Amino acid sequence: MTAEKGARWETSGEGKCTIEPFQRAQRGTEIVLHLREGQDELLSRWRLTSIVRKYSDHIALPIVMRKEVWDEQKKTYRSTDEDETINQASALWARPKQDISAEQYEEFYKHVAHDSEAPLAYAHAKVEGRTEYTQLLYLPARAPFDLWDR
Repeated sequence: MTAEKGARWETSGEGKCTIEPFQRAQRGTEIVLHLREGQDELLSRWRLTSIVRKYSDHIALPIVMRKEVWDEQKKTYRSTDEDETINQASALWARPKQDISAEQYEEFYKHVAHDSEAPLAYAHAKVEGRTEYTQLLYLPARAPFDLWDR
């Protein structure tokens, strides 16, 4: 595929997919999901946003959704023409250590671990050699309540 052409990727979620050239008027990606009957709770903005933040907050590209505002008359949310970035679009572990504050490390830990307390300690290292990797290790301040009885 080239910059002038896009691609359409389709799957039924059963392991096989098709990829074909596709013309698109504007730049970007559009995702269309078809849900099974009874799965409508996955369509709520809150649910979609929480899924994106949980699994894709670190992706370097912004994930954008239409902004919703509360309509006082109809007592419901309504979509606006304005777009809103819902992920941070920055992997904390991929940034240089000197650019990250202790508060940012703590905030990231609380976000990923779903913990209200700050971690006891953390280590952030980039290892280079035959194998290259980046490590961000956190030690929780308290052991989980079900540590010995999962």
